[in-house]
Amino acid sequence: MPRLAKRLVLLVSICLLVASVPRTGLAVESSTETGVGRAARVAVDIFPMRFGGFLRLVVGSVMVIPATVFSAIAMPFERNPNIFSENAELYLREPFRSTFLRPLGEDFSGY
Repeated sequence: MPRLAKRLVLLVSICLLVASVPRTGLAVESSTETGVGRAARVAVDIFPMRFGGFLRLVVGSVMVIPATVFSAIAMPFERNPNIFSENAELYLREPFRSTFLRPLGEDFSGY
């Protein structure tokens, strides 16, 4: 990968991470746990969970069109008119909601 492309990917990743941080001020403390427990949940949420969700969104963005075309070709007689909507939900909407709209450190199962 060229050097410029690596820097661009890093810059976009940092911008997306920063864009998801302001929602933390809106999160309501729902339990009386210690600050260390909350900090650990937030730390786990930021790196593995949000980063994995971002990667899932990137891969889904690439895969949504081929998956829809394959579904339409594989089942030509029982074509589902909602197949694009279902694939968009699976590959794009759900990863976007769980990565960028979910409160930080809460509800790890999704949005």
